[in-house]
Amino acid sequence: MIGGVGTVMVAGAAPADRIIVADGIECASADIGNRTPQVYPLTSSLSVDYTHPLGDRFALLAHVDWSHRGDVYWDLANTLRTPPKDFLNTRVSVDFGRRYSVALVGRNITDERTPSAVGANALGSNETLASYNEPRQWGIELQARF
Repeated sequence: MIGGVGTVMVAGAAPADRIIVADGIECASADIGNRTPQVYPLTSSLSVDYTHPLGDRFALLAHVDWSHRGDVYWDLANTLRTPPKDFLNTRVSVDFGRRYSVALVGRNITDERTPSAVGANALGSNETLASYNEPRQWGIELQARF
């Protein structure tokens, strides 16, 4: 018999004027002898948003978010393991009224590389296939709302 449990908790607060903080945590486990493959036993996140008015029609918005993924096993025998990883993203934008915005965006700014999918023995005996998350990215985002 296989049994499993999971818990998700999410919270948010506005500790000061123009600041919003949100966090979340997720725990998962299953009883199959070894750890369940491709399931992170712990993930968590924290984000902070700050808004600063720039006159009557404009606003500066800053966002930063951190996420954590616990270790994960990719196969039933628990021989292919990825250690815990942390990721950091950021976004700073200027809103022009409610219609337009321009932003500087940074994703995975610490350039943490980790497998996002692993196929144990996918290419034959002892031949593992893996794909990886995106590397650090910087960009400019232009937005128009209709």
